[in-house]
Amino acid sequence: MIGKDEYIIYGFDLRFNDDNSQQSLEENKTFIPFRRTLEEKQAYQKMLKNELEVGIVIQIRQDKVKWYTCNFLIMKPSGTWRKILDVSKLNKEIEKLYFKMHGLEDVQYLANQTDYGISGDLKSALHHIKVSPNSISYQVFNFNNNNYAYKVMPFGTEHSPTFLAEAIYTTFMHIKYISKSKS
Repeated sequence: MIGKDEYIIYGFDLRFNDDNSQQSLEENKTFIPFRRTLEEKQAYQKMLKNELEVGIVIQIRQDKVKWYTCNFLIMKPSGTWRKILDVSKLNKEIEKLYFKMHGLEDVQYLANQTDYGISGDLKSALHHIKVSPNSISYQVFNFNNNNYAYKVMPFGTEHSPTFLAEAIYTTFMHIKYISKSKS
């Protein structure tokens, strides 16, 4: 497994291919300004304000930046905007993790008909998994000449689905354990 207890306590940590991966990113970091329409800029500013208020992102000093990601918006069919984090170059430097994907049987066992109150909004599930201080400086973006970094796990990194699946499974197992010990 991927050290569930470790990342739940200390935060999601980017696992690089090797030391050269980090060095390569830091040497090739490029400031990517946000260049979009006024409508997109206003929508982005509104999203960023919300992310700052909720604690998803933090402002970060220039000397702490190790890598810039590119952010942009796309229009969803509903007419609302979706924020896209392009971490494709970062993902090339991240180690691939292998894990057991829990199947339908596992989910049915954990959330059977006698379990009440097990529901959730996966839209913000990743935003409950913190990023370790060592990895924050690799998840930086710039907007209006200010640097911001994700202090919780963003969508898009190579490890996001793995850590999310493990966090959900671990949480359900803990709920099951607690509910059995109380009965």
